[in-house]
Amino acid sequence: MAYGIKNKGRRGDTEIRQVHGEISHVNAFEAYLIDKYGTLGEDITAIVGSGTINPRTGLREHSLLYSEDTGWFWEDDDYLTETGQMKKEAGEAVTIGVEGIKGQMGQMMGLGGIFAKQAKARKATSLGQAGQVAGQMDIQAGKTGFASSGAIESMGMEAQRQLSAQEGVAIAKEQAEKTDFLARMREKVNTLITGYHTATGEGYGDTDEIYDIFDEYE
Repeated sequence: MAYGIKNKGRRGDTEIRQVHGEISHVNAFEAYLIDKYGTLGEDITAIVGSGTINPRTGLREHSLLYSEDTGWFWEDDDYLTETGQMKKEAGEAVTIGVEGIKGQMGQMMGLGGIFAKQAKARKATSLGQAGQVAGQMDIQAGKTGFASSGAIESMGMEAQRQLSAQEGVAIAKEQAEKTDFLARMREKVNTLITGYHTATGEGYGDTDEIYDIFDEYE
């Protein structure tokens, strides 16, 4: 049955693999990445593949160079040897994968990205808490009838110290999340490059240009 389903793959999809828990059509290079790298290979396949539905089987498909949004289409290369086809698929996977990873990095770490929005929300919360502390100090000063007293100033300083500590913890957490995110993106790029090399027996080429995508955020 699996063999029959494999034969119904489109645009270079000749294999069947699970991608994020879903039985899917994939090409030979994507199957290689999944078999060798497991979940990381599935992540990369989800990035580089089309994610469309095969109308003949109803299964998700991860064809390269096809997207209903962009209008790209796979072109069969019947004249290529099996090795040549693998090299073609691997090269296209690296190109598409790096662009996808670059897009994810922009969404997370660019101006107006998720990390920037989180930092903005944190700062707003911190300012609001500082305002509340100042308000409480004014109330206490009014109740005692003194504009200033040692006890009230001490209470305010302790509250500010706690706020500063909380701010420091939040900033450290944000930085750790950024570092972890970049490490995961770099791991995906490494897997694409390594996968290309081990699948084709050749180096990819100018990898320095690929890794330049990290310079803006590191």
